[in-house]
Amino acid sequence: MKSRHLIPILLYALLLFFPWLAQAGDTITIDFDEAQNHLGQRAVVKGVVAQASLWGKAVFLDFGAANPDEEFTAVSYNLPFAVLAAFEGKTVSVSGTITGGNGRPEIIISSLAQIAAIQEPPARTLSLDEAVALPDGGEFNERLYLRGEFRVTASGTSRAVLRDARRPDDQSPRIVVDYSRGGVAPQEGERFARDASHPYRLSHVRRGSDGVVTIYAREIFAAEAGQKP
Repeated sequence: MKSRHLIPILLYALLLFFPWLAQAGDTITIDFDEAQNHLGQRAVVKGVVAQASLWGKAVFLDFGAANPDEEFTAVSYNLPFAVLAAFEGKTVSVSGTITGGNGRPEIIISSLAQIAAIQEPPARTLSLDEAVALPDGGEFNERLYLRGEFRVTASGTSRAVLRDARRPDDQSPRIVVDYSRGGVAPQEGERFARDASHPYRLSHVRRGSDGVVTIYAREIFAAEAGQKP
């Protein structure tokens, strides 16, 4: 595990004595993996707590993966570990100002009013045909997952382009999958299936002017697996 530094303690002191610093701007609602793009903004950040840990007097709730691979962290210097540890493995919302922390985005929690477990609606796992029928663009109002039989047509370090393995390329949507949480992208030419026990998380759907439908998705990680039906 990486060491935790003192920078967050200084930020906590600033917010304690100058609370107006945390009041500026509108509050947005985002998923934890978007936090890096909203440093300095007030936000309600949603996600699954992958790990709760105690370092000295500070309690860290890590999102995305356990330390040192977390993508977002909620930090408290005054709340009991036993209370915050109860959120481990749960889907929660954390409110506050997103700071840079130790190279990763974080929110400092000074009150239990800033964190709450939330009940998400049941997730759905869709076939490729069902995904193609989704509205163009925008964010979904529910958690959606993608199953199917895939063929890899292009692959990079953290992204792969897939097609329906049962159809020719010109009859299949493009499926662009991100593997940015430490996952390994499949190699070009590979064929594989994903069912409801290990689907992709759907992000959005785009329809190009040429009529080609592109489905954007990402690999899910262990902490999310318990949130699927």
